[in-house]
Amino acid sequence: MPSINSSYTNLQTYNPSQTTKTSSNLNTSAFSAALNSVSEADSKYTVSTKYGFKADENGFLDPLFNELAGIPSNVKINVKTVDMTVNYAKNEKMNLDPISAMSKAWSFFSTLNSGTNLGNGKLSVSQLASMPESASSSNGTIFGILFLNKIM
Repeated sequence: MPSINSSYTNLQTYNPSQTTKTSSNLNTSAFSAALNSVSEADSKYTVSTKYGFKADENGFLDPLFNELAGIPSNVKINVKTVDMTVNYAKNEKMNLDPISAMSKAWSFFSTLNSGTNLGNGKLSVSQLASMPESASSSNGTIFGILFLNKIM
């Protein structure tokens, strides 16, 4: 299986024969539209990353990354966050590409915060109080199935 770097190094020259399972679940027209938006000359995402995606001058990834990872477009993902998640996956002996690792981490976070509106990016005291007292996962990592424990 080709690495994420070789699959996404040049997003403007999409070749369906090089697509890995990471993008197999994508709607083809949505993927093509995302690729077209990347090639716009006025894009603020001009810094290349080692993952093959573009970032802005502050290190925040192009929304295409979010789309491929199943993360809402209003969530800003910094390349350093991807670095930490990928390193964590390697330390846990998980064979995950950056998109899969971030997708699983987002799923874990979303489950942990289920029912909590993060619209403004801040949690109120009542939102914090409604969160689980503790959590554990099926394999002890953020990539496992999450079990929430709420003390009443």
